[in-house]
Amino acid sequence: MLELDVIELVDHGLDARWEQRLGVQPTEMLFLDDVEGHVRAAHACGIHASLFQETTQAIAALEAVLQAQPSSEERAEAKN
Repeated sequence: MLELDVIELVDHGLDARWEQRLGVQPTEMLFLDDVEGHVRAAHACGIHASLFQETTQAIAALEAVLQAQPSSEERAEAKN
């Protein structure tokens, strides 16, 4: 698991490191936190972010992000 201080995201460009270390774009990530400022910082980096309030809400946020992502077939077609 990657642990970063979210407040440093905007100031230090750590979002660019995620692509290198994890092989994903910020738009392919979901960040959950119970601190509103952290969620805003993640949004500023282009990351899907949700203020954690309770488990069912967090699951709904995850499902929404997953449904919004293109399928592997759609990604393959886009590369061609």
